[in-house]
Amino acid sequence: TLPGVEVSPQTEKKADEAAKIAYEGNVEEGVKALDDSIASATDSYDKFVFYSQKATVLFNSGDKDNAIIAAKSAYEIEKNASSAALVGQIAKSMNDTVVALDYYKKALGLVDSNSPFATLDREEYQRLITEIEGAS
Repeated sequence: TLPGVEVSPQTEKKADEAAKIAYEGNVEEGVKALDDSIASATDSYDKFVFYSQKATVLFNSGDKDNAIIAAKSAYEIEKNASSAALVGQIAKSMNDTVVALDYYKKALGLVDSNSPFATLDREEYQRLITEIEGAS
């Protein structure tokens, strides 16, 4: 599952099992398992976790078009720095600098000041923003 995201053991197990299926070579089956988990989840945070995992699986398998759709769905459910940065990362890899810049700026503004990684996260998002702005 996502670093720094705390979920129930049941949700974590489902997300990890789906990712394992995908990473063992059956991406379609892993994504289907995540879609089933999304459909049956009653908790919005669980849906966020499943959408985020789906985006990661799709991105890592090279399906960036569907990955960004899943990442944006995750962001709409749980607007936080990690979900915004995930959309930014996928958009950047697609050379969509407008969307990447927008979401990295959102991530920068959403960094949790109480996080032990707040300073590092802010520095990383600012570095990415500067890099994209410099390349545009």
